[in-house]
Amino acid sequence: MLARPTPLSPTELAELIEQVLTLGVPILPTNKFRRRARERNFTIEDAIEVFRTGTITRDPIWNAAHEDWNYDVLGFDVEGRPLTIRFAVAPDSTGVILITGF
Repeated sequence: MLARPTPLSPTELAELIEQVLTLGVPILPTNKFRRRARERNFTIEDAIEVFRTGTITRDPIWNAAHEDWNYDVLGFDVEGRPLTIRFAVAPDSTGVILITGF
């Protein structure tokens, strides 16, 4: 088992989110994200709006199954409803993986 990588700092997270919003960094939804989106009636566009309006709400969460850090950002969807998006950083650090929304 490899040692856990260091989670991104708040500054690094802000830079990554800015890249998602302005540079078209890839956004990769998981099957779980797609399922929750159907159940709760939100879209990838809502997730992008959460990145635009939101703030990181807690310390990173270690996901042992995938051996990566998960981050929660709370913001508002395109209709102004509160929405939290849980995401991870792609292994090559070139995108974000949308894990779920709640």
